[in-house]
Amino acid sequence: MMKKIIIVILEILLGSVVMAQMPVKNTIPGKEVVLLPEMSDRAFWEHCMAIEQRERIIALGSQVLISSPVLPGEKLYAEYFRNGNRSNYEKAYSNYLKAVNHLAMAACLSGDIAYVHKLESLLIPLCRHPSWLLPAHDTELKNWNGKTITIDLLSSELGWNLALFRQVFRSQFTPETISALDRELEKRIIAPFERMVERKQSPYWLYAKNNWSIVCLTNVCGVLLATDIAPERRWKLLDAVIRHSTHYLDGFGSDGYCSEGITYWGYGYGHYLMLSLTLYKASGGKLNLMNRRQAQLAGEYPEKIRISDVLFPAFSDSELEARLPVRWLGVRDYLTGKTSNYWRAVQVYRPSFIEAALLLNFPAPDAKELSSGPAPASFSEFPDAGIFVMRPAAGAKTRLSAAVKGGSNDEFHNHNDVGGFVLAVDGTVPVIVDPGAEYYSGRSFSSRRYESNLNNSFGHSVPRINGELQIAGKNTRSKVVKKEVSDEQVRITFDIRNAYRQVPGIGRLERTFRYSREGAGLFEVTDKAEFGTPMSFETALITFGTWKETAPGKLLLSYRGKSLEVVINCGGAPFKVSSEEIREKIRWKENPHRIAVTLSEPVEKAEIRMSFRTPENLQ
Repeated sequence: MMKKIIIVILEILLGSVVMAQMPVKNTIPGKEVVLLPEMSDRAFWEHCMAIEQRERIIALGSQVLISSPVLPGEKLYAEYFRNGNRSNYEKAYSNYLKAVNHLAMAACLSGDIAYVHKLESLLIPLCRHPSWLLPAHDTELKNWNGKTITIDLLSSELGWNLALFRQVFRSQFTPETISALDRELEKRIIAPFERMVERKQSPYWLYAKNNWSIVCLTNVCGVLLATDIAPERRWKLLDAVIRHSTHYLDGFGSDGYCSEGITYWGYGYGHYLMLSLTLYKASGGKLNLMNRRQAQLAGEYPEKIRISDVLFPAFSDSELEARLPVRWLGVRDYLTGKTSNYWRAVQVYRPSFIEAALLLNFPAPDAKELSSGPAPASFSEFPDAGIFVMRPAAGAKTRLSAAVKGGSNDEFHNHNDVGGFVLAVDGTVPVIVDPGAEYYSGRSFSSRRYESNLNNSFGHSVPRINGELQIAGKNTRSKVVKKEVSDEQVRITFDIRNAYRQVPGIGRLERTFRYSREGAGLFEVTDKAEFGTPMSFETALITFGTWKETAPGKLLLSYRGKSLEVVINCGGAPFKVSSEEIREKIRWKENPHRIAVTLSEPVEKAEIRMSFRTPENLQ
């Protein structure tokens, strides 16, 4: 183990030395870097993608051409500060920015100047808008009221888009529009970033180990490359971008685990790949941030965490319909020199100007390969994070797949879910679920986060002890007590006491998962508890499906045409089964239900085993 740690440290240090020996000044030109040709380059724009894709994107621009998009104003912006509502302003703002992108793409693909004129008419209000930020990121309305200028996820993305527009439409925009774009990019992106780097302004997200730092850095990098600023200043700030991009990688576990979940992996790591590809192109292949060992390890996350080709566990603030981000995996494989199964996906284009700048002239090989990757292994793990995924062997009749979570309740986009699990049938339908993310509000990232029954442990398939839910924060980490892995089965035991530290007198609290590949499969969850004084004990199952008790101690759960039979064994202790709908603003189509298995009397010792099979597997 120590040898492995030393090797990783040496690789990181050597990677840093290589970067230090190749400063930006020696690799990136002092003048603007052009990633997309001007609109007037019809030879490029008329042949840059398949005809059907061009027609689809032009049609989106045509819809905007005959509409009147409205930039949301102070009333919606201030609503967040009145009642915590984020959705109304964010939806209106997003729709406006989508309209801008659709017009820009349609203008380039069609060559029709009408789209450019409409685009200019939408850019002028943006240049005059008091804030480019989302209200939730504007502390005390200081940006809106002109007291400060900070950079957030969306303002930086808007900045990169505008910087690209000024390059691509420099011959079509009026001098006044070009001047306005230059002025606002300097004021809202370049100068604030420079002040952050020089510690003349709060560093805000600069040292963050989550998606914030890498998303903002990537977008700022795009602005720095595409605007007309002094070479020495550009190089200095690009050096800062590269230097601070390591903080995001520091947020991954030493095993490559992303505690933000698969949705935010796609967002954050997707931007790390965008930054890597941007600098790779700008430097003529001399700068490659994917040479970092931790970047390569973090890049393995999606294939290791997936339950199947089409299903991921919705741990943390993930979306239940998250899919393998094959477009960015193709970029990952290109930058790491691997033969890829994802090239075709890179050539499916969306109406995004930033993606166009990176992917329209993507130097990938001929895309003849399929866009789905290799089949998942039957077992994968993130041992340091305490995450384990169990799948059927290739060609087996096993119908069950599972992802189980030890970990802690001190993670990015944290949910209180130590000991939680997801259980799917046929790799397509999660019958026992982690319900994933809620719609964000003023509560979501405040001290009230765990009032939400989607974020606290009530909304996860974990125990409740003496009426108490799990707590958040440090010192909640679980421990792997025992792990046995073979071709036939996987057995993992966690000590999860730390997640209930506030409950005195817990002498033992262990949860054992057993996954068997025999026949159509068996999955068991066994909780063993010992208390100093009698306590109430309850475990739970979270599902979006229906359920019924078919016999004492037997449940049938069904969801989207798939079913599980659950046999409950409490060692002879009497128990009851009840359910409650979880009513929160969930991003999924249905509300989840919490099925509680509760011992009838307080106990000093408890053992509850729940065994899951598909109904046809039962004798």
